[in-house]
Amino acid sequence: MQETGYETFSFYYDALTENVNYPARAAYLDGLVQKYKQSAGKVMLDLACGTGTMTEEMAERGYDMIGVDYSEGMLGQAMEKKIEKQLPIQYVCQDMRELELYGTVDAVICTLDSLNHLPSFEDVTTVFQRVWESTETGGVFVFDMNTLYKHRELLGNQVYVYETDAVYCVWENALCEDNCTVEITLDLFQLCADGRYRRTEEQITERAYAPEQVQAALEKSQAAVDSEDPWDHTAAYAFLDEVHCGLLYGVPDGMGIQFDENSYLEDAANPVYARYVFTSAGSNTAARLTADGWSVLYESEKCVLYERTR
Repeated sequence: MQETGYETFSFYYDALTENVNYPARAAYLDGLVQKYKQSAGKVMLDLACGTGTMTEEMAERGYDMIGVDYSEGMLGQAMEKKIEKQLPIQYVCQDMRELELYGTVDAVICTLDSLNHLPSFEDVTTVFQRVWESTETGGVFVFDMNTLYKHRELLGNQVYVYETDAVYCVWENALCEDNCTVEITLDLFQLCADGRYRRTEEQITERAYAPEQVQAALEKSQAAVDSEDPWDHTAAYAFLDEVHCGLLYGVPDGMGIQFDENSYLEDAANPVYARYVFTSAGSNTAARLTADGWSVLYESEKCVLYERTR
């Protein structure tokens, strides 16, 4: 697991966000979901759930909750609270850009500007597509994001101080030259048992985007999932073992064509029409797809699942 920039912060996150009115926000989210959701189920995903406070609020409103976060520290806090309150919440440690559930959900929420923390706008688009793929037909996705105005006029180049019984936090923002990105430095002074303070510094980056960009990304991600091109719902299979001696290439209209891996997929001159390719790890086909910029969705010692980069 990579460091996420929230590991120490996670211990004090709840104390430092006591000003957030979670019950009111949960009621608002519940109202939106009930208004727009058309699927019959009540399975909800809290994406970038953090310490699980919002996840708990939605669970108490009758949703079957799944919480996903990339920070082990945040999820550790969420698990402790879940056990204490005996709530039936499933928590998963996962990068939202690689979101993979065992089934679909009826609603997805992503709150408290979590999407602004992604490293690039391409990552935002990727998350949107993963959400589309994970949501039941008729489901709903509700999220919030910090705006360019907030970054430029409210957050940028500001310093905030928070003090609790256990920690003293200096939160310093720096608006970058692109006028869209805010670099956040957290200086956390933790009170130790001997009365002294231990200083820890963590770095967080937020990026804001124009509403038109976000809307375009949503439309693009939906088009990728709802594409009318049959090839976008097709996978190619290529293995080097004796059982799968060639390539079974699923094509539209139920047809199947078997290619020999050594004469087709590994040759960069041959076009790959399928959206996905499942092949052996370390194979020539894997090397070709990597060189061509295909995205890795799953990887093990024996196999790799690729998705064509759009």
